[in-house]
Amino acid sequence: MHIVFFSVEIMGQNIMKITYVLVIMGYCLVACVTPAPVAIVSPLSDTMTVSFAKWHKNYTSAVSMTFDHTWSRMVPWENVVPKIVADSALPIDYDYTSEHYWSVYQKRNAVDTLHKILGIAFFAHGHRHINNDELSYEDAKANFVECKDSMKAIGLNPLIYAYPSGYGYKASTQRAAKDAGFLAARMFDPLESPYILPHNETVPDWYRLPTLMMFRKEFQDAYDFLRVNKTIINNTSQLLPHLKQNTDLRSWLILTYHMIGPTDHENTYEVRDLLSDIAAIRAEKPWLVRMQDAVVYLREKEAAKVTLEHIRDSKGALQSAILSLDDALPDNVYSLPLTLILTPPLQWKGKKLRIFAENDVVQRQLLERENQVLMLTIIPDKKRYVVIAD
Repeated sequence: MHIVFFSVEIMGQNIMKITYVLVIMGYCLVACVTPAPVAIVSPLSDTMTVSFAKWHKNYTSAVSMTFDHTWSRMVPWENVVPKIVADSALPIDYDYTSEHYWSVYQKRNAVDTLHKILGIAFFAHGHRHINNDELSYEDAKANFVECKDSMKAIGLNPLIYAYPSGYGYKASTQRAAKDAGFLAARMFDPLESPYILPHNETVPDWYRLPTLMMFRKEFQDAYDFLRVNKTIINNTSQLLPHLKQNTDLRSWLILTYHMIGPTDHENTYEVRDLLSDIAAIRAEKPWLVRMQDAVVYLREKEAAKVTLEHIRDSKGALQSAILSLDDALPDNVYSLPLTLILTPPLQWKGKKLRIFAENDVVQRQLLERENQVLMLTIIPDKKRYVVIAD
């Protein structure tokens, strides 16, 4: 720093000294009020970001296997499908048509066997297995409500409805399903497309969910209304391209089966094809999920909001991040954990990230990592979680 002094000769040396002292004092004053240097941190390198995974555990796609069947004729099923379900731990939905039961005892016995022992879930299929589009809004709703009440009476909590034979085309029928308390309803055909939520689209109508129908060719050819349908799947080889497309679209596919067993006039699909379907589905590695759980997950994610707070030290560097998740929905229905994708700051690169509930420092756990993606799967209940780097 150069300081240049100007003075008039007659002023003399004393004036020069005073000027020099004032300059030095001014320099000290500036130095005293200047803050100490701090670390300048880029917001991009020192900020954690959080986003929702499309599917649970960041699966690429989702597949649901559903079974419609008149329970009063369960002979082929008793020896085939429940054993397959038990052996392969498949998450499967069965239909429940309340008029088809002969007694409360029979209903409870079926639920105890299928639901409590094998873990099979149920969707509502109406009190009567009829064309709801031929009914008035009031009669259709009464049919839905009677089925729902019957299910609740034996400990089930049905959230999804499937229209018998797919007759849910009328707006009044769909409104009746909604007003009866169901979160969604499944059709009996693929409509415009069987793929739900391709890429980043939204569900156009929760009460017109499409499905792929699974019928062996001999059964399809025997019925006119099935013969003209070009989207029915007859066997595993026909299913494979749909599974591949489902993966490519990152979408959700619902499959609908009926009576399964050895080939005869009643069974609609071959056992061997069901087994190879299961193997083919597993090979694609989708989220194998019950239809009801998929709907709850998507509706929950749609409403959920993330709160993220960054905790920094005195120099501005990130010490930890605190996040919480809330969907503001009733917990007795929406209680599935959602999966979040965490992108840590660059300054934490190469470090182990741990997480713990805010009031439970002892239970520190490594964040789940899959293919270099950090995931956190939590229930949206406002609980606060702390993320730190070792």
